[in-house]
Amino acid sequence: MVGRRLQLQERIGTDIAEIIQIITCSSDVAVIIEGEHGCMTTRGIKKTGTKTISTTFRGRFNTDLILNNEMDKETKYIKKVSKRSSAIRSLSENTLAMTEDCSEHITYLSKEMGKVSSSVSGAVLITNSLNLHANNIEDILVNVEMVSKASEVDTMTLEIEKTSSEVLSNITYLTSTSQNTATSVDGILEGINKQNTRM
Repeated sequence: MVGRRLQLQERIGTDIAEIIQIITCSSDVAVIIEGEHGCMTTRGIKKTGTKTISTTFRGRFNTDLILNNEMDKETKYIKKVSKRSSAIRSLSENTLAMTEDCSEHITYLSKEMGKVSSSVSGAVLITNSLNLHANNIEDILVNVEMVSKASEVDTMTLEIEKTSSEVLSNITYLTSTSQNTATSVDGILEGINKQNTRM
């Protein structure tokens, strides 16, 4: 009810104290307010989680020294708890920001690992392809070696045929020469016989 309009935190405490006095019919009232102000979080120092504590004491809480000291201690404790709460909130926000950063990094690393995995798969496929080509080349070399050996056999066969042909020619030549020699010998013998007959 007292905070529906623009108000000072201290005036709100005063209004609340007056309302409590009316309701309780007691003049001994203590009001401690912890508030977060937009003027400090959205402008000015712009620090979220900054809180202000104000106190309003009435009756014995204001006049009794013991009660006043106890309320001061309580106020200091509340301030300490508030600071710790602000620190925890700030730590939580930082942790959340770090978690989001880690999530982004994890997503990035996951994508990069996917790329690496694809590259590795591609490398495996290339390696398999190279192995297949190597096997084909090996088969081709075996066939070439076989053809080479067959060519050597054919060359040797041609050489043998050539040599045989030359030997046959020589034999034919020798045979012809022998026949000519035999004819000459027969002519000589015939001439000798004719001379012997005349004598």
